[in-house]
Amino acid sequence: MGRQKSVIVSVISDLVTDQRVHRTALTFHEMGFRVLLVGRQLPDSLKVDERPYKTKRFRLIFTKGPLFYAAYNLRLFFFLVFNRADVLFSNDLDTLPANFIVSKLKGSKLNRGLQKRKFPNTFYDYSGPILDQWCKKCEEGSSSC
Repeated sequence: MGRQKSVIVSVISDLVTDQRVHRTALTFHEMGFRVLLVGRQLPDSLKVDERPYKTKRFRLIFTKGPLFYAAYNLRLFFFLVFNRADVLFSNDLDTLPANFIVSKLKGSKLNRGLQKRKFPNTFYDYSGPILDQWCKKCEEGSSSC
């Protein structure tokens, strides 16, 4: 049997309060992926509850504005460069720059989420099979769709 596929899901929001990204990570987990969810940690952020996947939170000097977005993408870029994943999933456009560059450098598959859309346009997939698996899970009544 082959190595378990891995996915790094990145989001710019706080992982505790973002339920949409939790559902995305659960779907990847149910599909058999080893999931690492990456987000931000604010000074007053709550502790992340126990989840069936790993999480990583960045603490940054800046918490809003252009410098925050630049600092987050720079930190995410280096994190992605030094961590292996078969798939990079940018859950929002704010994390797309780092994900896109690293996917080109490492040859990883890149997926990105589309906000404010309903299924079946949940995310645009550059690789094909992941979207097919997502649709199949939703058709089967997965609780994470």
